Amino acid sequence: MRSDRGITFDVRPSPGLALSLRVLVVATSIAMLLCGLPLAARVALCAAVLCHGEWRVRACLTSPLAWVGWASDGVWTVVDRHGEAFPAELCGSRVVGTWVSLRLRWQDRTTTLLLMDDNVAADDRRRLRVRLGR
Repeated sequence: MRSDRGITFDVRPSPGLALSLRVLVVATSIAMLLCGLPLAARVALCAAVLCHGEWRVRACLTSPLAWVGWASDGVWTVVDRHGEAFPAELCGSRVVGTWVSLRLRWQDRTTTLLLMDDNVAADDRRRLRVRLGR
């Protein structure tokens, strides 16, 4: 199975991750409202947490990549949103259950991809886990 053909997958944001992060931001902002600070400070903290949290969730949902490929000879290729292809280097990977996290570096840029159930096909994640040896 390690001699499997190359793996190519589109990079799409995970709607489940976005929903989970937004729930966490709302829960944190509610906690700010329930703390013992003066009312003005609580409202200001709540607004700051909501604004910053939404900004970070949106940043998490935008990827500089359109798709990623791993050839059978071990060479990684990334294609950015403008359609330019670059050779890439795998800096690290982690497998948690059926999820796979990849840290890729190309052209002085680095990104982390979280491949989950709702944004990459199960067969692609399975093949990727096998080729990563995990």
